[in-house]
Amino acid sequence: MLYVVDEVRGVTHLDNILYGVCFKSSTVHRYNTDTHCRLDDISVNGQGDPLDIVVCRDDRQLYIAKFDCIWRVSVDDQSSVRWLETPFCVTQPFICMSMSLTSRRLLVTSIFFA
Repeated sequence: MLYVVDEVRGVTHLDNILYGVCFKSSTVHRYNTDTHCRLDDISVNGQGDPLDIVVCRDDRQLYIAKFDCIWRVSVDDQSSVRWLETPFCVTQPFICMSMSLTSRRLLVTSIFFA
């Protein structure tokens, strides 16, 4: 049985690996979907408090939404980069709440608070 004891914010999978992110965490949890074993986590320094996660099968990258940016993390070498800034301003704040991925295109669904 696979389980995470925390507030799960998003899950995705690639091949036989399930990836998950949790509230106030800077790690990506990994599980083998065949054996149901937990694998080593991926640490994403500076990422903290993710809102969602998706994976691209073509470039084998995880995309992790945070309220002010999107992080890109390689599933192969586990390198990470703060990839897409989402500027926040008081008059028109932009917060990336969830994401969807189709082919090689990243679709970001956002909420604007006026």
